Amino acid sequence: MMVAWDSYGSRQESATDMKISLSLSLSAAILLSGCSGGSGSSSPATGPVGQAVGDVLSFPFVGQKDFLVIVVRLLDRPPLFESEQGVLTAKGEAELTAILQQVHDACDENSFGALDVRFTQTALLQIPKTAAEYENDPKTALVRIRADAIEAARLAGFEADQFDREVLFAPGVWPAKAGRGWVRTIWMPNTFAAVLYHEVGHTLGWGHANFWDGDPVDAGTEINYGDIFDPMGTGKEWFPFKFRHSEPSFKVRAGWLDDSFVQTVTSSGTYSLSDVENPDLAVGPSALRIRRDAQDDYWIFHRQEEELVRGGILIVRQGTNPFQGTLLLDMDRSTGGSPRVQVEDAELLPGKTFDDSSASMITITNDTPAGGGPLQVTIELSETRQLGLDQLPLIQVVDPPMGAEPIHGLYTFDVAVADPDVGPTDGEGVTSVKLEILDPVTDPFQAIASTELFGPPYVWSFDTTTLADAKYFLAVTAKGAGGGSRTVWSRFLVDNLTAAGE
Repeated sequence: MMVAWDSYGSRQESATDMKISLSLSLSAAILLSGCSGGSGSSSPATGPVGQAVGDVLSFPFVGQKDFLVIVVRLLDRPPLFESEQGVLTAKGEAELTAILQQVHDACDENSFGALDVRFTQTALLQIPKTAAEYENDPKTALVRIRADAIEAARLAGFEADQFDREVLFAPGVWPAKAGRGWVRTIWMPNTFAAVLYHEVGHTLGWGHANFWDGDPVDAGTEINYGDIFDPMGTGKEWFPFKFRHSEPSFKVRAGWLDDSFVQTVTSSGTYSLSDVENPDLAVGPSALRIRRDAQDDYWIFHRQEEELVRGGILIVRQGTNPFQGTLLLDMDRSTGGSPRVQVEDAELLPGKTFDDSSASMITITNDTPAGGGPLQVTIELSETRQLGLDQLPLIQVVDPPMGAEPIHGLYTFDVAVADPDVGPTDGEGVTSVKLEILDPVTDPFQAIASTELFGPPYVWSFDTTTLADAKYFLAVTAKGAGGGSRTVWSRFLVDNLTAAGE
């Protein structure tokens, strides 16, 4: 018999005024339940040609979400948690419970109580292969170990497709031995709570929070994971586990921060900001968003709880492909040393100005009074230029939807696109749509197959048996009548071996 932690809470008037009570009960599974509140669908509404097109940028992940936690041992490797005679010891159970509790608490805090996460744990399960058998084909290792673990869970009475996500704790046998979050599955070859939390973000379609090591408007190097203040970066090297709040663009996409807390700036003026950890519209929005050009936005926000940067504002650059990373820009280029050192003072301090006038006619000044008080940001821009920027096509991936099971056999990819400068319904203002299957293991990503379509419905029947059972991107590039184009990536898994009953 296992110990189950049930935690309940309620969202109050203030986003930070949350009270959580813990009660101890006995159960065959571990349940961790976050604060109540929020509702919504995990995918946009779809329908026939002619329906209004949704946007891949919006993927609400709110309300109750159930995660199945599967801990496995291989024929020749023990589980990640201490066990004896095929059962986790009290020490192993306690370690796993602590990890899930930390991730539960982080999701609750990051979502301001909008996400109700529940983890259900199976018993320790045996899967029928050795590490060498999985490693024999590194490309398919992830899918094969997933399939075997889910089958073991099914035989133990747990149907993975009845859950929103599955978390697989197994000795690392896949490439790079690192955590992976792809579509609905999280592979954990280690026991770091912050890594699990990071991979949850990937299953929501989030890319990495990166750092631009160089001039914010000129030459530099993109440092993967380089934003140390964001869980989708390294979260201060992921230890200690305290950097829980995602940047505003991620929160908005997940439905954890309402659109009213983000002000899109199209005219010059001085704007107040409340911090991202404690949204308060009485003070001001939690983020300002400015279109830099047709492809990129600036996001301006404040992290009050991060001591290294609480003295100023942060400026992040984000492109229109939501599955690529965001870029935290360095507002103090006087600091020498490694990127890890330079990112520690990336904030724009009071009295300082970020000048991007030559490229985008935008300047951003931190005008917060020296004596403190609400942050004041003065923005100068060309309203005419802002209003004249091309509205790039909206892209909605209908099939496979976010959070889908692996696909197999002859599969029909389906997307809907529209150019908002022309109209909101599928096909309006769109001259062409290119669909590509990309291999995310290659660098740069290799296009395995592609097709181009010139009118709705934008569907592509493809024989997935020609692909290895692995993870892939569906890349969608839509060209609008105004000349602008937009590309987004959508993740999917292929598993034909399981479908064939082998």
